[in-house]
Amino acid sequence: MSEAEKVKASILERIGGFARRRSGWVILGTLILTLLLFIPLLFMAPTERASDNPGGEVFDIREEIEDKLPPSVHGIFLIVEAKDGDVLTQEELWELYQNEEELRQSEIGRDFLYTRYEVESGTMTPGVYTIADAVQTLFQSHPAFDVTLENATDEQVKLAIHYVLAAPESSGMADWFSVDATHETRIVEGQPIDYWVSAGFVFVVNADNEKVLEEYAESLPEGHTDSW
Repeated sequence: MSEAEKVKASILERIGGFARRRSGWVILGTLILTLLLFIPLLFMAPTERASDNPGGEVFDIREEIEDKLPPSVHGIFLIVEAKDGDVLTQEELWELYQNEEELRQSEIGRDFLYTRYEVESGTMTPGVYTIADAVQTLFQSHPAFDVTLENATDEQVKLAIHYVLAAPESSGMADWFSVDATHETRIVEGQPIDYWVSAGFVFVVNADNEKVLEEYAESLPEGHTDSW
């Protein structure tokens, strides 16, 4: 061992011996020092919670946009329920499709429905698009079916629903089915498919938000103001 190492070991031995002989004072001193260091932290602690919108030009512009440019779509959520326990049949979907068409062609539909691009159909669709529309679109785009939703059989509808939900762009439509919806593998027209059964499903009617607000403003009593 070198002379420097001997000196270092001697110093450490003395410190260790002192700590053993005065262990109580050492512990007390450590606690006092810790307390003295902790006190400033109490006074420095923030009095307000952190915000995910701390302000600044970017956030001010975002708030101004939200105030002056309200959302373009006003979504109206509706539920369709089956008469006989399964809404995914020819009769139920054909009735829904006709009601949708009646709405789209009506005066109120032309005035208020919001036309948007539907990924499921790849077209611009006014107001509403449901599994009934998806099935009808599939029948019309695949001549091999040689049917429409009006004259298809229940098995052809189930087969079309299988194809619709198997496609990545429209598979999410199953999320709108009843929480009790089920599917099982069945052979339909010679091929295994996911045979879906659902007591109902949710769908959205998209209205033009600006026109809805205008209609609301016109319905208010004269002199009455309200904020949206």
